[in-house]
Amino acid sequence: MVENFDRYWNNVHGVLAIASLLDPRFKLKLPQYFFPLIYGEDKGLVEVKKVRNLCEEIFLEYHVKVGEKRSKEIKAICNSEFNHVDEMDSLDGFFSWNSESTDGIEKFELDCYLEEKTLPGSR
Repeated sequence: MVENFDRYWNNVHGVLAIASLLDPRFKLKLPQYFFPLIYGEDKGLVEVKKVRNLCEEIFLEYHVKVGEKRSKEIKAICNSEFNHVDEMDSLDGFFSWNSESTDGIEKFELDCYLEEKTLPGSR
């Protein structure tokens, strides 16, 4: 029975950790507190990193999909408003320049969310 539970828990704990991460009262603090108690200090820290990495992968996948959709929407709008190829080239040049002109240290919403303080809990 314990073996079956362990196998089941290994599949489910990531989902539960992500669910707690989405709760603004807990974020990543809940796994940071409980995983070392459950797994021991070293393995607990590894498990917390796995949860963080999983969340980042999911967020980046979403970010790419939304970015592609927005890019297509922008191009559709631009194509309908501008009839001259030169104007489109200029606009594409602007978008390219604008994305390169940032300092390269872009924080994603996930990072900002996780760095904010957690909301106070209630009993």
